[in-house]
Amino acid sequence: MYIKNFKRLPNMNLNPPKLNMDTPISIIIGENGCGKSHLLASLAYVGPDEDNIVLAIATSIYDKFPKRNYHRNYHYMGARLGRFIPREVIKQAVIKTDFLNSKEFTSIYKVLDYTGYDQKIGFKFSGLSSDYLEQLFTIADIDDSSLEKAIHAMSSLGSTSQYINLEFDILWFNNNEKRYNSNEVLLSELLQLEKILRKHKIIKSIDIYLSKKNRSFPLNKASSGELSLISTLIFISSFIDYNTLILIDEPENSLHPKWQKRYISMIMDMFSYHRPRIVVATHSPIIISGTHAEKGVDIHKHTNSGFQLDNHFIKNTEEIYSDLFDLITPASRTLSNNCSKLLNDYSDEIITFSQAANQITNYISMSYDDAQIEFLQGINDLLNQIKDNRD
Repeated sequence: MYIKNFKRLPNMNLNPPKLNMDTPISIIIGENGCGKSHLLASLAYVGPDEDNIVLAIATSIYDKFPKRNYHRNYHYMGARLGRFIPREVIKQAVIKTDFLNSKEFTSIYKVLDYTGYDQKIGFKFSGLSSDYLEQLFTIADIDDSSLEKAIHAMSSLGSTSQYINLEFDILWFNNNEKRYNSNEVLLSELLQLEKILRKHKIIKSIDIYLSKKNRSFPLNKASSGELSLISTLIFISSFIDYNTLILIDEPENSLHPKWQKRYISMIMDMFSYHRPRIVVATHSPIIISGTHAEKGVDIHKHTNSGFQLDNHFIKNTEEIYSDLFDLITPASRTLSNNCSKLLNDYSDEIITFSQAANQITNYISMSYDDAQIEFLQGINDLLNQIKDNRD
């Protein structure tokens, strides 16, 4: 199946590519302002099939995705929704899956394991009023059914959790608990009522905790890159179905180079059963280089004639540099390969930034060719970009 007719958005001036939607992965590249984000936004409207789920993911506040599309089974996650996205994504996933060791929620534990965390997740009722049960009976702006659920959930969690003090302790759930646990359903019900509980100052918030090597800490203490990756994968796991279309705009923002390299393969590994179709707009050569082992990858590069299918260069590191970053590829293939290895070694933390920078300086001192010097200066810029993303 091919998509050729894209919905035109305001200020959209591009010649869209002929996307083969039978190809699992499509990557869109080009300079800023060439229409990559508009193209993804168009796909959010037209998609391959009205019945298929469309997931739109963005890390920049300048994405062009619609927040809602009432004519499609469409879900959006982006920076425009606010800075608490990871927290809300996890809470909505808990609510949606009903209880935490359901088949669907095991994917959340898998996400945590994939990103180096322990396979457990904690919840804490911060600022819980000492007389919370009495206060619940005074709430007037809630229907009887919801009030009954809140009272039942709070009293049950407080009494049946023998070793849990709701005012001070973290309520943990983990992937090793395969048996049904009623606390999971109770937690889901309380998350649905959190806004009302906060409004009446029964709680300040329901906070989420993670654990790494058995050391626990609040969700917001994780790095921005880890939070971005965790929220993305959990968001996908909450909605994905067979043949879901996943649109991702500039996923490299805040991501450590290691995660950039594994980004697309990670999504395909985790959700291969659903056979998703992924369309990514990116500036990152690391993300592109990480797809070399994937089958079915189309690269669409923006040219003067619009977006053109240009798959051959993904096999050639030199062309990635020249096509994406306007670097003049030197005649010396050895130098190019050495620079490629240098950046990959730094991305994989095999060498330090100082070692990589010193080696580039050494190459410049040995070069007498203007094109090579310009190329090496571009490599140095890429090295600094990788360092900035890591920091």
